[in-house]
Amino acid sequence: TAVVYWYGGYLAIKGEMTVGTIVAFAAYLRMLYTPLASLMNSRVDIISSLVSFERVFEVLDLPVDVVEREDAEDIVSFRGDVRFENVFFSYTGDPPPNYKDENEENKEEKEKKGEEGEIIVDMGGEEKGKEKGEDEEEEEEGEDVK
Repeated sequence: TAVVYWYGGYLAIKGEMTVGTIVAFAAYLRMLYTPLASLMNSRVDIISSLVSFERVFEVLDLPVDVVEREDAEDIVSFRGDVRFENVFFSYTGDPPPNYKDENEENKEEKEKKGEEGEIIVDMGGEEKGKEKGEDEEEEEEGEDVK
């Protein structure tokens, strides 16, 4: 491209070629080089893809961590009910087993039972959360960054 502009500039100074012709010729040259460059890079792309596939197959061929016992039985049928007992939620971290503190905010013991085919969504009790605009005078902790 630099050669095209250099030689085209030389011809433009002599009056044998216009600037528009030089720009058009450089654009045609770029349209020719782009497909050629992608064809030349396709070999590199194919080789890197093969290496990636080898790594994927290495991961797929890793031994399974959970090995089924030889005397294991197939599960023929089961009840679809699910029951959650003593499930805790906290923004501050996981509580130890059998932990219950009634005074701690954002911590709540849940007990739910779902029948087969039922979808359970727990959005918290009525007293949980705030509506928009409630307690607007309450300030958050931390620095004000401006």
